[in-house]
Amino acid sequence: MHGHGAGVNGLSMLPGERLLSGAEDGSLRIFDPYWDETRQLVGVSAESAVLLLAETDVEGATIAFSMSANGAIVNELVTEEGGRRVLRPRGGAWAACERLGDLFVALADGGSSVFVVRPESGELITTLEGHDAKVVDLASDEMGYRLISGASDSRAIVWEGLDLGEEVESWDISHDRAVVAVGITPDGARVVTADKDKNVRVWDADLRAEVQAWEAAHTWQIQALAISTDGAMVASASKEKVSVHVVGSQDPPTSLGPHQADVGVVTFHPDGQRLFTGDTLGNVYLWDIESGDLLLELVGHDEAITALAMTADAMTLLSGDAGGLVYAWRSDRDTSRHERFQRGARRVLREEEILRFFEGDEAMAWERLSQGFRGLGKRDPAVVSLLERLAPRDGAASPGDGE
Repeated sequence: MHGHGAGVNGLSMLPGERLLSGAEDGSLRIFDPYWDETRQLVGVSAESAVLLLAETDVEGATIAFSMSANGAIVNELVTEEGGRRVLRPRGGAWAACERLGDLFVALADGGSSVFVVRPESGELITTLEGHDAKVVDLASDEMGYRLISGASDSRAIVWEGLDLGEEVESWDISHDRAVVAVGITPDGARVVTADKDKNVRVWDADLRAEVQAWEAAHTWQIQALAISTDGAMVASASKEKVSVHVVGSQDPPTSLGPHQADVGVVTFHPDGQRLFTGDTLGNVYLWDIESGDLLLELVGHDEAITALAMTADAMTLLSGDAGGLVYAWRSDRDTSRHERFQRGARRVLREEEILRFFEGDEAMAWERLSQGFRGLGKRDPAVVSLLERLAPRDGAASPGDGE
């Protein structure tokens, strides 16, 4: 998918399996992943280069947010009429961004604060204070309830209750040196951190207890970090080496590679058995984690891979490079694949995650979801399925009601 004239720094999926991409030249484009063509040019940021982006869906309309290097947020409402608003931080420039469910965006501006913003209006919901140095990375669960921030003050902070837009709770994860990367599972149950000493640590976020730590996991600085959907594995990259650790195991990690060049991006396949990696030569690889075997090499990029993302049904991989090129790699052109996702194992896993969020209380889950729960769209296949499955029958009590 051609169109950008500079490096692609962010990829995000939109409704209808369209792709939103942002590049260093400030351009923001929407691509159709079924065809190698640009469907729509959303716009160019008002000032400077796009660093990060997020997206959400509000009553059928797509809101795109591009974060520019000078601190402006270009808000594009993708409708027939179009529209633009420019939001700015209180000071400095945005250095990290993470979407919090469907309502809020968390932003770091290179300082020690994290700002929670309602992007549609630019309203500052709250400012999270706790770090003593630059916040370098952010990660959030799918519903926006739990956010983890990593900073140069040798700490990561886990913030809880953000989806409500009210006062939040927090707890610290301390490292001996600066935190360089953080991650979180989609259900928010586990978080992972990495520091300048190349240490990687996994925590149970519900118990606020460390699950496992791998000291000096690499010889050189960790450049990329990822945790699998179920929290069972952690992948970290340093130079041309990628290691995959199994949580709870004392066995040595699986080593993937060596690659031909430094690895800057890693992401798990949703099945938890495979891992995608992207290096600075423009190569994308798919690895079998258990055996360490290379399953597939995707060739097409001529510059460093800077972003990787997958469609919801795990049938299409999207890759962006430093030259502004985006590829959609499809294992199947069958247009019914999203329908299969709606019926399949991935939807079941999402249902389990949502119920776990409500502590298994089916009655509460049905009541909150039927009223419209913040961070969970009513068109989400898992939400639709849960509402149908948990709905009280005629003359029957709500799910989970006592006698």
